[in-house]
Amino acid sequence: MHWIDWFITIGCLAGLSLGACWTFRYMQGVADFLAANRSGGRYLVSVARGMSSFGAVSMVATLEAYYVSGFPPIWWQLMRIPVAIVIVLSGWVYYRFRQTRSFTLAQFYEKRYSKFTRIYAGIVAWIAGIVNFGIFPAIASRFFIYFCDLGSYPVSVGGLEIDLVFAGIMLATLAIALLYTCLGGQITVMVTDCAQGVFTGVLFVILAFYLLHRFAWTEVTASLLTAPAGHSMVNPYDTARVQHFNMWFYLIDIFGAFYVFGNWQGSQAYDTSALSPHEQKMGNIISTWRTVPQTLLIILIPICVFAFLQVDAQSNQAEMINSAIGEISNKNIASQMTVPIALSHILPVGLKGLFCVAMLFFLITTQDTYLHSWGSIFIQDVVLPFRKKPFSPQFHVTLLRLSIIGVGLFAFIFSLFFEQRQYILMFFALTGAIISGAGAMLAGGLYWPRGTATGACVALTIGWIIPVTKLANGQVLARMFDDVPVEERGHLLETAYWLDGMNDQYVWFWTMMSCIASYVIFSLLTCRRPINLDRVLNRGKYAKEVERVDMKDEASSIWWKILGITKEFTRTDRWLATTVIGWNFGWFGIFLIGTCYNALVSPLTDLFWTRFWLIWVWINLLISVPIAIWFAIGAMKDIRSLFSRLSTMRRDQSDMGMVTSDEKG
Repeated sequence: MHWIDWFITIGCLAGLSLGACWTFRYMQGVADFLAANRSGGRYLVSVARGMSSFGAVSMVATLEAYYVSGFPPIWWQLMRIPVAIVIVLSGWVYYRFRQTRSFTLAQFYEKRYSKFTRIYAGIVAWIAGIVNFGIFPAIASRFFIYFCDLGSYPVSVGGLEIDLVFAGIMLATLAIALLYTCLGGQITVMVTDCAQGVFTGVLFVILAFYLLHRFAWTEVTASLLTAPAGHSMVNPYDTARVQHFNMWFYLIDIFGAFYVFGNWQGSQAYDTSALSPHEQKMGNIISTWRTVPQTLLIILIPICVFAFLQVDAQSNQAEMINSAIGEISNKNIASQMTVPIALSHILPVGLKGLFCVAMLFFLITTQDTYLHSWGSIFIQDVVLPFRKKPFSPQFHVTLLRLSIIGVGLFAFIFSLFFEQRQYILMFFALTGAIISGAGAMLAGGLYWPRGTATGACVALTIGWIIPVTKLANGQVLARMFDDVPVEERGHLLETAYWLDGMNDQYVWFWTMMSCIASYVIFSLLTCRRPINLDRVLNRGKYAKEVERVDMKDEASSIWWKILGITKEFTRTDRWLATTVIGWNFGWFGIFLIGTCYNALVSPLTDLFWTRFWLIWVWINLLISVPIAIWFAIGAMKDIRSLFSRLSTMRRDQSDMGMVTSDEKG
């Protein structure tokens, strides 16, 4: 990196850190630390959550996937649109969960099921979360090592070889995230994540314009068309030989999006930080627009890198890049670092520094959010349920901070020694599957009054046994039996290797199906009486006055209600919702027409697809400009409103996550 790039990176980080320290004055209690006292506006929650859920690790993982597969995944993801619209407009899971006023899912499980269920679910979620988070520091740190060409400095410690550069970057970045998280809890996390989201949103647009200027579309398409038959990078209907990121991967992902919505707690504080359930819903609705620049850039970068390595005019640089990639002994790490290494040669001085800042911000936003989530869950759902009396607010916050630091130490040690043997997205699918039982528990608990604690616990148990067996099996085989010749393996070992080779996405699917079946069967067998959902959801006569929303449109029609647009919606809210519906179903209609034409009339040619993707790129790029400006203005206004509310509101120091008898169904 040029000194200008370093100056940009360090200057932006220093400015962000000063802002983080300034937010500390607003943190005055447990509810502030856990959920910013439920005071976030729609733009603040949308932008901040978007940054936290798509961090540096997700960026590297997605770049890796698109570098392998090209444009077809974008086409298959259009199948998700009806499910996504139903989830967003209906408020599926997240609206009702926000009504419960629970800080964590497991707190809701105590209200809905039992204290044992809360503790059990808290332990499982915490373990799944910290294992999933365990590779975040390693992957992000490797990105900076290869992108900034920082080299390595291996040393031997107690017979183990440790790269001091790798360890140092992990330690430094975790320390920054810990500082932000421990200062003001969710207040600091949400405000800094939002500010970083505004920065990256604008930068995405600039980078997209640069890449389209830097690479001629004819060069890009010529390189993509070199892919072999059955592995097309432009034609989604010519991908029969794609093993991982194929149509079935995304079909399972669509089902999983509905099933697991709301049960992954990596960013759980954002489920409780909105000003009201309606603001939570509006934040999710407008997120459809917020993701447009992000989606565009994460496909443009890998296809431009692919073209960069394929075009003859760049052969000298391509050889240098391939040589650097070839020096990485672990093939999975080499795959992850292909795009970062090439990108470091593509971006010019200044823009390279800005992209480095963006990746640093992605790293911080995910790490501080995950540190906050898993540290809070341990105290709230594993420690607190054993208490008969609440902690003092000051001591409670101290315990939360100590737990957060403990999660950070675990992530550092795990990243230092864990050997990754699969694609990042496959690892996420597998570790996320550990809490597959939570999907049935959460949706069943919110919508079905006959769900029982027994059904919940059985589903939770089945949900972690299957993926843990798969994960442990792979690690044991990798370390103990890889040197055993195929002809010398017994039947048991052959079966174990077959399980290790199974696509992790398929494991996730069958785990979800098993959890649904077990929850329903055991609940029906053990249900004695339906529970009172109104009490659990704080609605009807149990509604909290502080969160009532004035009805804006008493004449709301049946058609609006079918679309999920209720009387809480203002005229502006309805306009936002209908534009989201129109935009998304427009693309879904294109998907249906293309699929029917390809199947019933004539297969669409590669030439057609190259032109289609060019149009798709420019449409998304042109609307990304007003989107970036719109969200920047909305987010800044919401941050100012947040500080205004926190400065004047009276704190309820008893609001710390303990469940009282009148909150149970």
